[in-house]
Amino acid sequence: MYSPSRRSVSLDGDVQSVAMRRFRHLPLVLALAIMIPTAAYAFTGAPAGDVRAKVTFIGDSNITRGASQLVGVMSPSQVGYVGTFASRDGAGLYWNGCHPGAACPDVNATDYWAQRLLDLPPADVYVIDLGIVDAKTQGTATTHGYAWWGTKIDWLMGKLGGKPVLWSNLACTHVPEERKTGCATINQSLWNARARWSNLTFVQWRSVAEANYPAWFAPDGFHFTPAGYLGYANLIKATLDTVT
Repeated sequence: MYSPSRRSVSLDGDVQSVAMRRFRHLPLVLALAIMIPTAAYAFTGAPAGDVRAKVTFIGDSNITRGASQLVGVMSPSQVGYVGTFASRDGAGLYWNGCHPGAACPDVNATDYWAQRLLDLPPADVYVIDLGIVDAKTQGTATTHGYAWWGTKIDWLMGKLGGKPVLWSNLACTHVPEERKTGCATINQSLWNARARWSNLTFVQWRSVAEANYPAWFAPDGFHFTPAGYLGYANLIKATLDTVT
């Protein structure tokens, strides 16, 4: 089913008019179920025979805030995706998964993302949106921040069993000044990681989002409006269609 390769994917034109592949299907069944505190919910949009891929979303508050748009785009039964959310507000990519001072539980948990993945159903594809939290602080290879972010990417990629990974870059132009250096460093680190991971698809969210400034952006410059989250959901859906 999958033929992962080093990719860079963007979506031109109207990201809100993505053609959907059709499947034979039963009527739509949408299940919203609370899983554990740091997971938003799971959704199901296809009967067993029509499941195209099981998708796990890993991210920070942008995945949490955009979850309803992702569900709306992914859940129709003809689309064929079944998904689980592992978003966490204030999450970074550092081992314990939560930036100091962020309002999220288990700040001192070790190896957070690795343990979190063990709590989730198996996935065929992973979608990742992490980095804006780490962009604020330089840090070191073993602390929060954007330093050694390539090594941190490799650490998480190594936990995903070689499955296809869609990882979106950050929209850096309108973030606060204190995050711009880190934001650019993270995007470059993610771009460079393509050469090391053949299953990594670099999703060009930055160009799509910034083409729709200011309508898609929240006032803080790194969260988004409902229209922005819908644009992200459509971009992810279109990219999933190319790798599944």
